Amino acid sequence: MSIQDYTEKAKEEVSSWHLLRKFIILASIAAFCFLIWGLFLMYYNYSSGSRAGIVRKLSHKGYVFKTWEGELDMTNYATMGANNIWYFSVCEDEAEVIKQLQDAEANHKRVSLYYKEKLRQFAWRGETKYFIDKVIVAPAGN
Repeated sequence: MSIQDYTEKAKEEVSSWHLLRKFIILASIAAFCFLIWGLFLMYYNYSSGSRAGIVRKLSHKGYVFKTWEGELDMTNYATMGANNIWYFSVCEDEAEVIKQLQDAEANHKRVSLYYKEKLRQFAWRGETKYFIDKVIVAPAGN
């Protein structure tokens, strides 16, 4: 083998290494962008607000991912007979909120639920885009 053959072979190896390095860099940038987009969808609050009614159901359910899911009956005298149910989720780490919701459900107390709406629903976080972060129980007699 001549020196020219060795230089040609070395150039091919360097060229393929540069191509592989460029691919790894582009794949890393794409993965990073995908990660940032996923975190944005998961943690950005599209809206926030409150809903009032009586907690009709609160359950811890799921096949693979166990999540807290609930239903709020928002029926009032003006809409008697109309099915006005609002579905919500509660994050696993909101132990105090879950306890307040269980108490309100057991005692049929009227509550105001403060929520944050996410852009997208993910199976491991809950079945809805609405996540309760605060519960205010109405005083007795109201």
